[in-house]
Amino acid sequence: MTNDFVAYKDFTDLAASRVVLGVVSSLLLASAR
Repeated sequence: MTNDFVAYKDFTDLAASRVVLGVVSSLLLASAR
């Protein structure tokens, strides 16, 4: 159960970081134009 929770937390952390990177890169591209 603990391992499942850790895996779930790692997955959500990864997804959140990918979303943040996507937003940041989008803002950078928009400002570059």
